[in-house]
Amino acid sequence: MLLRRQDSYSFKFQINLHVDDLEVLYFIQKTLGMGKVYINGTAAMFCVRNQQDVAKIIEIFSKYPLNTFKF
Repeated sequence: MLLRRQDSYSFKFQINLHVDDLEVLYFIQKTLGMGKVYINGTAAMFCVRNQQDVAKIIEIFSKYPLNTFKF
């Protein structure tokens, strides 16, 4: 996700799931060693905002692309 603040840009990576899947987000956070998990009602979110960590996420997806499709 691209965030624009006046004359600069920043990026963040986030995964949104139902609060029932909260443990999945904590597993991702622990495995990657970065990011924060937030809870808002029935929604849970894993978010990475630090630019160096976002760059690491990009490296991971570049090395291991998602090969999926939807019906």
